[in-house]
Amino acid sequence: MAASPPMKVRVNCQSDQHGSYLHISWDPPTQSNGLMFQAEYKVFVEEKSVFLNELGAWEETKDTNVLSAYNRSSLTIQGIPNSNYTIQVCVMSRDGQCGTKSRLTQVSDCYMGPNLPEQLPRFTWRKLKSSEKNQIFKVLLVRASERYGPICCYRVVIVRYGDLQGRELPYPQEISVSTYREAHNHRGQHLTGYIAEMIDSNRFQDEVIVGDGSLSVPPPQCSACYSQSYANFDEAGFSRNRRYTLTSFPIVEDGPLESNSTYSGFIEVIVKTLTGDVVRKPSGYFTLLGSSDQESAVLHATILDKSSVSENEKKTGGISRESTISAVSAAAISVVALTVGSISYYRFRKEKARNIALSKEETERFLRGQPESLNPTMGLGQQAHLLPFDENWNFPSAKLKLGKVPDPKSGEFVLKEDYIAIGEVIGCGQFGYVLKAVAVGICPPEPESKNEFWIIEVIGLKPLPMRPANQINYISS
Repeated sequence: MAASPPMKVRVNCQSDQHGSYLHISWDPPTQSNGLMFQAEYKVFVEEKSVFLNELGAWEETKDTNVLSAYNRSSLTIQGIPNSNYTIQVCVMSRDGQCGTKSRLTQVSDCYMGPNLPEQLPRFTWRKLKSSEKNQIFKVLLVRASERYGPICCYRVVIVRYGDLQGRELPYPQEISVSTYREAHNHRGQHLTGYIAEMIDSNRFQDEVIVGDGSLSVPPPQCSACYSQSYANFDEAGFSRNRRYTLTSFPIVEDGPLESNSTYSGFIEVIVKTLTGDVVRKPSGYFTLLGSSDQESAVLHATILDKSSVSENEKKTGGISRESTISAVSAAAISVVALTVGSISYYRFRKEKARNIALSKEETERFLRGQPESLNPTMGLGQQAHLLPFDENWNFPSAKLKLGKVPDPKSGEFVLKEDYIAIGEVIGCGQFGYVLKAVAVGICPPEPESKNEFWIIEVIGLKPLPMRPANQINYISS
């Protein structure tokens, strides 16, 4: 008998600074399959989302995950912000088939509220104009994906670094955000930033100018973000106990940048949660720009969030784990490369010495011959290669004409048309070549013959492979 579908399937979406989770529960079916003490359920989690991607175009995603639950009637799983979830549950039959799925109800659906983006793109700026009094910079903006929820505002925060040069910039979360005048009049030990521009997501700009001395009112969407107070959360979700209200920033003042000061800055992304809280996430710092065209890297410039820094990094002056890994990896690669190079060089030297030893051994074998291997039943001409080399029978190489034969008419040694080259190779073996040659002056000429030459075969030792025949060191015939 097939079991009926589970009853009262419920799902609750929870999204806050601590994360996004789905709490799923259901009641057992009213009609069991006789094995309810060993019940297996399949939970179908359908996920849908519509959002603005990095290109500013609407994108829709849809996915379904199937989870298993054994002898239990609840699950808690991690979800994704800004997603609609629909849950259905079935009971597995004895033959491994999924029974009838539970009905869709209002309580089997939920919406996971928005939260901060998982990561922000890298923002840059450059100097646009400089004079004796003021500087003007251009900030290049990149839209962040709104997969995790609508971004209601981008804020350009400028930090004046003039009086505290030589010190490290604090993390962006630790920068006190104030007004332009307070930031430039501040002479304390803590840096103060000010909001130079506000851009809402519906009217996103690829670039903004800072330092032009303009005043502006926050865009409507940005103003809506501050309709209620908001807490400043880092990525781990811990409030930094600073709250701002709309009245804190009635006017955005993009005042002139002093020519004798150095500046940095960052982009702050604002998201409004379902509970009405407005949370922010800062990007990494811009490159330092100043009166002397100083463009230096700041130790914390690439750190997006203080929560990503461990205690060990704090003890080492903020050096990131990625930087440490990169340095260790580079050192390891250098050691490996040095080791491989040393081994290769050692093998090269060893192979070279081996070749020299083999060449010497082959030469000695050629000179020594193998007279003990002579076969008395065979003619000596068939095993002349076994004879030892006798220097007393050596004759000048000038009288050996490799590959040439005498011309009957002129008596000169010439190459015939069917000969390939000087030192024509007739055959070859493991240690040498067999070449056709003409020997002159081996024996005194007989009175009845004018020939002073002999056409012979010679064996030339080849100490190295592919060595030209005309560079042979030893020749026997």
